[in-house]
Amino acid sequence: SGTAFCIIPDKEKREKYLGALRNAKLDEAPIPTIEATIAAYRKDTAWLESLKRYIEGNIALVEQFFAENDLGIKPLRPEASFLVWLDCRALGLPQDELMDTFRNQAKIIPSNGASYGAGGEGFVRLNIGCPASVLTDALSRIRKAFRK
Repeated sequence: SGTAFCIIPDKEKREKYLGALRNAKLDEAPIPTIEATIAAYRKDTAWLESLKRYIEGNIALVEQFFAENDLGIKPLRPEASFLVWLDCRALGLPQDELMDTFRNQAKIIPSNGASYGAGGEGFVRLNIGCPASVLTDALSRIRKAFRK
């Protein structure tokens, strides 16, 4: 089990976010995980530079994959995250069909771009914060599901 955190200065937004976490049963991390997270920030932070390099490598892997495979999907380089938006509008698929193809054919569950508001239709958000081998496997399944 992993941890994540965010800082939300606006009290109303913070309470809404925390409520959503509680409803999804994602508001209580195991104590060893919390202790490991605290130690990671209090101790040597060389791990962070290593992690940034690894994630940058995964971003490059995604960019190279879509450049080499004409699937009608264009990745958008994240500015400060391990979440890559995939622009799938060129496919011309309705959002529900797009999500169905990712879930049921590629066996991947990206975030639905439409859930982020106006302008999100035709997009999905792919988490690339994983081992490169897992990402490579996922990309291979995307190629198979969306091959023209």
